[in-house]
Amino acid sequence: MIRKHFAGFAASALALAVSAQAFAGTVTTDGADLVIKTKGGLEVGTT
Repeated sequence: MIRKHFAGFAASALALAVSAQAFAGTVTTDGADLVIKTKGGLEVGTT
């Protein structure tokens, strides 16, 4: 049961990552710049 639930979660996370990658090149803004740093330590802020 736990494996089936984890597999569904992993598939959802993978789908989200793929869809986020598809939109990553088309982000524009007129406000403050948004800075996102990952590699295991997610940091989100503005400049």
